[in-house]
Amino acid sequence: MSIAIDLAKESLAQDELPVGAVIVLGGQVIAKGRNRRESSSSKIAHAELEAIEVASRLLRENPRQATLYTTLEPCLMCYGAACSSKILRICYGAQDSFAGACHSVELPNFYQRFAPALDGGIMQEESLELLHQFCNMHDQRKWKTSFFGPAIT
Repeated sequence: MSIAIDLAKESLAQDELPVGAVIVLGGQVIAKGRNRRESSSSKIAHAELEAIEVASRLLRENPRQATLYTTLEPCLMCYGAACSSKILRICYGAQDSFAGACHSVELPNFYQRFAPALDGGIMQEESLELLHQFCNMHDQRKWKTSFFGPAIT
């Protein structure tokens, strides 16, 4: 997860929402990704998707064996990609009550057998600190409410 935190820091330095992702297979990092939505002008340039794309061949050859580490609970799109890629486990830092999908969606029958195990709160403090820095830089009230609750202004 510390590598994902470092990638999130890179995103923050590039004025992106600080999200980093790493895929581990057999104890080895096989892919890394970071949020690039602003720099790529693409709504789908998420850290998790970048990592899954890089690792796609190995994931196909080794179904249900890899772990995805990400600093933020995956959105619906990234969670679906993890299911489709047969990721065994998702470990995330901060919960995302605004756009996180890990605990808020019911998967269609076909995908239920591929649903990754979920483990949240890993290095949560570090993940939240980066998100807090981003929110303060941008006065993003929607993100502040999502990550820190409505009391944060």
